[in-house]
Amino acid sequence: MSDSAAVRDYYEKTPVSISDVDRHMIYSEMGWPVVSPEDLEIGPDDVDEVVLRPALMDYFSYFPIKTVQEVEVNSNYSIPFPNVTTVSVVDARIVPNSGVANVPTLSPFMNERNWSIAAGGLFGQGQYDMDMMEAKMMNRKYIQATQNLLVAKLVKVDRNKRTLTGFMNAPAVLRITWADYSLNVDDVDFQKRRDLIKLAKAYLLRTIAMIRGQQNSNTGMDFSIETLMSRADHLEEESLGRWKSFAKPIVLRG
Repeated sequence: MSDSAAVRDYYEKTPVSISDVDRHMIYSEMGWPVVSPEDLEIGPDDVDEVVLRPALMDYFSYFPIKTVQEVEVNSNYSIPFPNVTTVSVVDARIVPNSGVANVPTLSPFMNERNWSIAAGGLFGQGQYDMDMMEAKMMNRKYIQATQNLLVAKLVKVDRNKRTLTGFMNAPAVLRITWADYSLNVDDVDFQKRRDLIKLAKAYLLRTIAMIRGQQNSNTGMDFSIETLMSRADHLEEESLGRWKSFAKPIVLRG
């Protein structure tokens, strides 16, 4: 199975996972426990597809699951997205190789410190620091300035092909922070769980309102569609409005 087919297969066939407690909180907006979920216009399975799934997609668009991977790169490179749930890259940057044991630097103190640490000695540590940290920072600045001047680098995310591509004219380490989504409500950050539940309530109210608005009732009972829609808009703004204030841009350094 190709990567794109596996991604589509996982998204379409993996059911939404939610606890009964969270589900009941969502249904409480429609009158649970007095009103049973089976008494609504759409059943629980349909609610999972048209209410919970889009709510989770919205949440993980703002707050993806982050995993860090480091890859040695040289010349042209193409790194595939690691999981079927990976949707993008949060951060990708070249990590300078400075301060590594046994790698010569511009500072004799740093060289002695690196050698001593590798050999298990104490020189360059604790009370024997001898301003090693300052020397290390100066050396890192020198390496970074040299990279900016001499090293050509390119980092590009291709979401359609699900790859991170680029170019380096010198060996380096690429540190990638991948962005994944989940169809499990338990993967939502606890401090933002109530916002997700509010958003799911909004989508449930709007779905019910749209269905009832299209019904031609001969029972003499009128539903207040405007009230449901207004409440849905309010709940949606409460959750998405907060999430927008937390949103951060993708960082690609290349």
